[in-house]
Amino acid sequence: MLGALALAARTFTQKVRASWEAALPAAAYFALHVDLIQHGRTVCQAHAPQCAHCVLQNECDYEGRKGAWTDNP
Repeated sequence: MLGALALAARTFTQKVRASWEAALPAAAYFALHVDLIQHGRTVCQAHAPQCAHCVLQNECDYEGRKGAWTDNP
């Protein structure tokens, strides 16, 4: 929301989107986008992530670090 209101920089989001769009066909990019939203709503909830049930736990910087996000996988 802050990015949409020009109150915060959107460069990170734009870089991620550009890299995904470059690497994936348009249909696959949209499907991934929708799947990640659904995953966030059902498994990777901000208030109570279900890491034990997550299919991405081996790729995720959150799982196993007691709730601390990191830039170093």
